Amino acid sequence: MILQYTDIFEGGKTKKVKAEITTDHPASHYRLPVVVLPDGNALDAQSWVLLGYRIIKLTKQEAPAMERWLKNLYAMMGMQIPPTAPQKNQFTCSKCGYEWAPRISGTPKQCPNCKSMAWNNV
Repeated sequence: MILQYTDIFEGGKTKKVKAEITTDHPASHYRLPVVVLPDGNALDAQSWVLLGYRIIKLTKQEAPAMERWLKNLYAMMGMQIPPTAPQKNQFTCSKCGYEWAPRISGTPKQCPNCKSMAWNNV
């Protein structure tokens, strides 16, 4: 992924940096993803906010982990992550936690991930 931030030590210039998101890093606890910068250090929440980090480029493979990282970041700050787009007919499986939007209208018969017929039972 490519991130952009404001370098406060160089007169407020914006800089781009290549980073990766992984759960295979010493800063990752309980398999939570961390953003790893080129120097090998994990990007912390304070730096993300104070330096105005934003995502410039993200692959489809990185997107789920980045969404999880951002949800955790916003939760630590006591906020909800702003929605990227209106979610119509979004479903969540009560068995495996999988979230999806169906391709056809109506209530799904089963979870597309775990195939549970009782996906909407609490």
